[in-house]
Amino acid sequence: MTENFRNKADRKAAPRNGMDFEVGYAQPPISSRWDKGVCGNPARVRKRPPTTISALIDGFLQEKINISENGISRRVSKLEAILSQLVVQAMAGKKGATEALLFLSVSFRKT
Repeated sequence: MTENFRNKADRKAAPRNGMDFEVGYAQPPISSRWDKGVCGNPARVRKRPPTTISALIDGFLQEKINISENGISRRVSKLEAILSQLVVQAMAGKKGATEALLFLSVSFRKT
């Protein structure tokens, strides 16, 4: 039987064997509770693997954007747009852009 309790402390002090406790929020019936020492996720399988920073950066650089060159609009990846800007700046005489472009060309050269 369910007794009327004045506060939560009295409810927690109530005996829990049998049906002598109140079923409600955060108090499921004993028959539907997890057994002591048993995990609810026994295989420890995550629903989705965590995303790495390199995967986030790759996804960001593969997104397509619209650019306009000589009045013609086309869709390119963000990486391609960054590299084309780097080439334009290097051709304009920017020393940092030239160094970065040379470093990238040496680093990713197939041998």
